Amino acid sequence: MKKKFNFNIIIIITLALTLVLGIFLLISRFASPVEDGQEMLASNERMYDESRNDDESIPMEDDLEFQNSNEHISDSSAQENTTTLSGRPEHWPLHLQDYVPDSLRLFENVEDVTGGGSGFIPQRRYVFYHIDGFISDLVASEDFVASFDLIFPYDGEHEIMPLVNFIQHFNIPREAMESALLQMHEASVGLAEWVNESMVEAQSELMATQGTDQQTRDLTEWPWYDPDADLFHEKNELPNLDIIYTFDNAIINWYYRRA
Repeated sequence: MKKKFNFNIIIIITLALTLVLGIFLLISRFASPVEDGQEMLASNERMYDESRNDDESIPMEDDLEFQNSNEHISDSSAQENTTTLSGRPEHWPLHLQDYVPDSLRLFENVEDVTGGGSGFIPQRRYVFYHIDGFISDLVASEDFVASFDLIFPYDGEHEIMPLVNFIQHFNIPREAMESALLQMHEASVGLAEWVNESMVEAQSELMATQGTDQQTRDLTEWPWYDPDADLFHEKNELPNLDIIYTFDNAIINWYYRRA
């Protein structure tokens, strides 16, 4: 009886081992295609990388022509940026827009730029020599007055724009300057409207009181003009912060040339 019991145990163990082996073989059969596929994918990736490296190391002729063409265009653009205007700094940044000559009406009498009596002939436009009240109000008036000689340290032509001195001395952030320029523009528009309306009223009153003789017609038809009424006059030009915040005197001085 004992021997029969032991024989049954052996049979059960044998059947269990056979079942485990069968399951293992079945799993291996289904897993091998996946592994083969993964190995094939890895092999394809290696082949692709090798071919791509070969392409990069030996450019096609068409690619060389295209690359040379682009380099020529870039070189031409850079050369054009430094040679189109005689005297412009060679290091002028490509992203900065230069002043367009004749885009503003300039004072016919150049001495009007500085109010006369300056002892020199201004070489640059009105805004280069002046600091508007909306800008000076960014600091306390007593501080501005105390620093006046540091901001305007010139006996002749200015080597540095006074506004640049002001910004650097008081460390004025660009955001504050933008706010001041907005106020300047609004004030210029309001003043221009008021001056234009005043000139029209004065012409109408002159016509009404003096009659319509030839002399009166000459007076009323004479082209009355006031720079304050002209938003495209240099007197109403707003400082260009893109230019000024380069803090590059060569760029700034060129941009504000009288042209």
